[in-house]
Amino acid sequence: IYMNKLEKLENITITYSKCLVLFLMCFIPFRNELELLLGTYIKVLPDMMILILLMGYVISQRGRVKIQLSDIIFCLFFLVALINTIFIKKISISIYIMEVRSLAVYYILYVVIRNYKFEQNYILKICKCIRGLTYLLFVLGMIEMLSSKMLLFPKSVAESIIYADNFSRMYGMFCNPNTYGAFLVLTFFFVIYHAKGEKLWVYKCIALASLFMTMSRSSLLIFIFVGILYILIFRKELLENKKALILQIIIVGLISIGIYMLSVVGRESMVKYINAGTTAEEAETTMFDRLKEMNSEEIVEQSNLVGRIFIVKTGIQIWKDNAILGTGFGTYGSGASMAWIPEIYEQYGIPAGCYSDNEYIKDIVETGSVGFLLLCLFLVSILYEQRKKPLNILICIMVGWFGLFYNVFEVQIVAFLLWGYLGVLNQNKEYER
Repeated sequence: IYMNKLEKLENITITYSKCLVLFLMCFIPFRNELELLLGTYIKVLPDMMILILLMGYVISQRGRVKIQLSDIIFCLFFLVALINTIFIKKISISIYIMEVRSLAVYYILYVVIRNYKFEQNYILKICKCIRGLTYLLFVLGMIEMLSSKMLLFPKSVAESIIYADNFSRMYGMFCNPNTYGAFLVLTFFFVIYHAKGEKLWVYKCIALASLFMTMSRSSLLIFIFVGILYILIFRKELLENKKALILQIIIVGLISIGIYMLSVVGRESMVKYINAGTTAEEAETTMFDRLKEMNSEEIVEQSNLVGRIFIVKTGIQIWKDNAILGTGFGTYGSGASMAWIPEIYEQYGIPAGCYSDNEYIKDIVETGSVGFLLLCLFLVSILYEQRKKPLNILICIMVGWFGLFYNVFEVQIVAFLLWGYLGVLNQNKEYER
């Protein structure tokens, strides 16, 4: 009877995990808006649901949880950070817990679901879910962009936009154009690989047009690089009909640019209508302008003062002064550092509320050479465990590159897509080579 109960619990846990992945796929893009409407407690909903999944898994397995090398290294990383943060640097344990939570919650999801077999039909359901989300986010984003963020966009977020030309960018329900761009890139290659038997013309055009509208330079560059890499990795399947592939790329590209240009014209018309009869002027910029200005002196100077170059240069200096164990969790541009003002900020002239937007500089500053080495070993172990699955390796490469521009393990949608993908595809032998 006891074994039957455990078997039933395991079946329930598997079903729950499938529902949870689909729920999180739909929930996370709208998390910011739901938080504003329902309160900040809504942020912990994914955490609670994942912990319930973990408990169900542990009980159904009678505590015999399968541990991999990557799990051990990740735990060592947190152990070293614990010793340094709490006992050496004397930082509040609440700050440490906050950072652990942001880094580990979706990895826990991966630890559980990697043990279950997800059928091809379920993976296709995920693809349909992504496509539906892409269309919905596009429609809502168009309304947001054409109305200069006065409709279907949080007022508090609109008021926090510093640079006027960012009003020309599509922020989406993520309330951040770069996060939206990362979502589009990470989901695009998953869908075109798994749903390749379906007609995806509409999806490809809408996804690419949406990416153009975010004007996220990092996402665009990663998209182009990974697109080339995708063709090289899967060339046997893709290059059976080279002419059809080239024609499809050209058509999708032209239609996407056409949709984007129509949105630019539509926005300019709406801005003129809104400002009719007034002296108000609103700065306009396009995707092509942002690409041109990447190496401009003004952008480089600004980045040196308060931007990414400043973050990296200052981070390297702090690391040199704390080379072995770092400054402790929640002390340099991480999610936990937003909850207080770390002591090193005054010492190194770092503005309050600074966010690193660089996973690697944040980790090497907060955990030092020892912690960073453990993190590198952790990432290598993940790549080794996924070595037989080329799509999984490609996903890891994408997230790894995004780590130069975002705190990828803290950005919920990126962390969820990474660990969710790897977990769902782990037991599926169809995708091995």
